[in-house]
Amino acid sequence: MNNDKFFPTFSFGESEANRIMMKAIGKTQKNYPSIKFHLYSGNAQYVEEQLDQGIFDLGIVTDPVDLSKYDYLKLPTLDTWGVLMKKDSELAKLDTISPKDLLDKPMIVSDQEMVKNGISGWLGGNQRALNVVTTYNLFYNAMLMCEENVGYVLTLKNLHNESDESSICFKPLHPPLTLRSHIVWKKYKVFPKAIEIFLEILNEEIKKKQ
Repeated sequence: MNNDKFFPTFSFGESEANRIMMKAIGKTQKNYPSIKFHLYSGNAQYVEEQLDQGIFDLGIVTDPVDLSKYDYLKLPTLDTWGVLMKKDSELAKLDTISPKDLLDKPMIVSDQEMVKNGISGWLGGNQRALNVVTTYNLFYNAMLMCEENVGYVLTLKNLHNESDESSICFKPLHPPLTLRSHIVWKKYKVFPKAIEIFLEILNEEIKKKQ
């Protein structure tokens, strides 16, 4: 087992989908301490490129995504889209954010094209009406821009620690927009024993959530 390593990748930062992965990783290492994990972060395009080239064994991708070229496990949690903003901003008094609320606001959005397409659908195909002032591929930078009043961030819930001391807050979209994550790997890929063990443990964790 000492030489059995694998390289899962994560397309988002902290999310409920990643939490179940981390729990499975922790249980795997507790029961099989010789298994080593190498984790890399990147956007969906990066994850898929590395998987297709055989550089990574496993990756996490989120809807909308073409799963036809992968084998995959559907993760049980849904992530909720919303807007990160300053607590003293104009929209902070609202409980939810509708498409019309954003049309005249400076927006900070993910640079992932598939994510943009998902947002475009929520906007009724009128994505060009958004005033996008900045794009990002790392949430931390988007959060800093929000804190500095650069604009409103389209992002997922639970990516930042919202506390009384924080200057920013999260408001969900309405109509609600959610996405599901999947752990994927190339079809017909033959895995070492370490990855088979991990996938078995992950399956157990998924069943607990169903």
